[in-house]
Amino acid sequence: MLIEQKNIGKIAERIVMNEFEARGFRATDLNKDGSSPNADIMIAKGGRLWQIQVKGSANKANERWWLGYGWADQEMIDDRSKPAFNKRADAFYVASHVVFVAVRSPSDYRCFVVPVGEAQRAVQYNLDGYFRLPKVDGGVRRPGKISVYLDPAGKVSPREERTVVERQMLLAWEGHWDLN
Repeated sequence: MLIEQKNIGKIAERIVMNEFEARGFRATDLNKDGSSPNADIMIAKGGRLWQIQVKGSANKANERWWLGYGWADQEMIDDRSKPAFNKRADAFYVASHVVFVAVRSPSDYRCFVVPVGEAQRAVQYNLDGYFRLPKVDGGVRRPGKISVYLDPAGKVSPREERTVVERQMLLAWEGHWDLN
């Protein structure tokens, strides 16, 4: 199976559902009738429900692992109070967790099960360390994809130094499937 940006969303959602189901959760796809704002799957176990947003990233073999948070728009860059997750305040579903999935193949992937508040903090580190900094020529950075490498680079650039805290925040949640 070829993993690409155009199919990574469904692949990542299926991986997350499989992982939760393997741990005794019941999982439901909230996007089966279209696109559900804020949450992609709902899981249940022991009389409790959780709504989960899934963010998948197509990683290539033999390259550094990375994951994507989504897209930064100018409003999010300018205003720290604008959320990266649960953006639709009027939506019925509100995610409690974001599961970031870095996928190389259906059997080679890494998952980070992060409470929404912690995921938002990681995004702010990212925005502070890249989008909110001027370019070398003093220009303003344009909105775009928000991503972070999970493995340190061979040489440490100023950008890499700024991602250390963000990376540690995410790594603490790798494989953290117990939501209690």
